[in-house]
Amino acid sequence: MKQVLEAFKRHFEVLEPFLDERTKRLCAASMAKELGYGGIKKVAEIAKISQDTVAKGLKELGDP
Repeated sequence: MKQVLEAFKRHFEVLEPFLDERTKRLCAASMAKELGYGGIKKVAEIAKISQDTVAKGLKELGDP
């Protein structure tokens, strides 16, 4: 799990200059979905966005 979280962190660091608010939210949501339980919290910390923002992204992806 630690390696996956480190990979997600690098992913955000590389892409952040190119992401607007919506694409960052959707990217974070897709990562949280992959992690499953607890994913929203972990990805929100990595992406430096709120858990509510990640949850909103999940709803937009059709995964409430």
